[in-house]
Amino acid sequence: MFWQSFIDGWTSLAQPRVFIATLVLIVLYLGYSHTLRKTTSLKESEGAAAPGCLLQVLATLIEGFAIGIYVLILLPVLLEKMSSSNLPDLQSFALLAIRAGIIATLVLTLLSFLPYLRSFMARRPGLQIFLMGMTVFRLVAPLYVERSALGALGVRPEFPGFGLSLLYLAVALLFSEIVFWLSQWVPPKLGAAPASISHQATLSGIDILTGIIPLLMYIQYVGNSMGR
Repeated sequence: MFWQSFIDGWTSLAQPRVFIATLVLIVLYLGYSHTLRKTTSLKESEGAAAPGCLLQVLATLIEGFAIGIYVLILLPVLLEKMSSSNLPDLQSFALLAIRAGIIATLVLTLLSFLPYLRSFMARRPGLQIFLMGMTVFRLVAPLYVERSALGALGVRPEFPGFGLSLLYLAVALLFSEIVFWLSQWVPPKLGAAPASISHQATLSGIDILTGIIPLLMYIQYVGNSMGR
């Protein structure tokens, strides 16, 4: 079932709702990264980094909110195979998804206090997204399935075990390492600054996908286990 979820994770990006939600999430992350770099690169005074620090704190909360809503939007499509025309009302799950996103952010923040993990995770935003998304999904999916048509049929989600979860984590790490390796071997275009910015944005967007695609695979595994 792992290999089927591996394939389904890629193909699910072709679904309009998944594609649009993923694109919006990438744009949000790119906007946050660009703004944070601008605010923390100011050199006029010793307090110039203050806006960047404040932005980083706020962005941590916004990140949890964004991941929570992103996972919630995907649930009807990936777990119930619903089309965009007959999606259920998700407002009743929104608060749960946001709370789960904040919890996932706090867990990741605690992990970042560990010396090695802090630098390791900072260079791999895709890995962060995968861990946060997986945490949100584990917290939200059981209640969602219980209250959906799947729950009425007596279907219960079957989550990957510890070993299989590590395998999905390894996939996210492998994708991230490949993108990092390519970024070292593919130099940015020389010349105008816009070309360099475009190059950076492209690499950052691909790096974020290294976490999103394994997350889609993980969710698809659960969907396949319910026979939907």
